[in-house]
Amino acid sequence: MNRAVYQIKDGKISPWLILNCKSGKEMLSKFNDEQLNMVYHVINPSHWAMRFKKLPNDVQLVKDVAKESNL
Repeated sequence: MNRAVYQIKDGKISPWLILNCKSGKEMLSKFNDEQLNMVYHVINPSHWAMRFKKLPNDVQLVKDVAKESNL
């Protein structure tokens, strides 16, 4: 989990992927409060909800890619 936190902070794991695939959501659910605080500025839910609402076709593309990749 700590490695994932650093990769999220470094921009190596995108909020697009984390918030739009099952394994990304599962990973977030396993983070403790300290880890969530460390990545909150990157995975700001209100910011990403607004972006996803504005770009539904892009969201669907990410979901399709994640599904094809078994993520």
